[in-house]
Amino acid sequence: MGLKFGIHILRGIPRQAVAQNVPILGSTVHAQDIADQQSLCRWNTDMYGVDMSKPGAQAYYDSLVAQFARWGVDFIKADDMSRPYHDAEIEGCIARF
Repeated sequence: MGLKFGIHILRGIPRQAVAQNVPILGSTVHAQDIADQQSLCRWNTDMYGVDMSKPGAQAYYDSLVAQFARWGVDFIKADDMSRPYHDAEIEGCIARF
């Protein structure tokens, strides 16, 4: 398939980014504005889910994809998407990946 460089990520935004309330690139909001702190992966709690209904949520995923593209990534595996099924985050990611 010609793929050369893939990356494995976990759904959501890092808890450390939320604790530091870092700005979201391409928006006027910060990490605490988009984090769903009730949405945690059962087997790795390093990340919070992203509330895709909030302004800046799509900008967050867009900024990730843009960074990966600058690195030359041509395949992204996003984990913790399907159990439970996080349809809004999946849609937000698929549109950009």
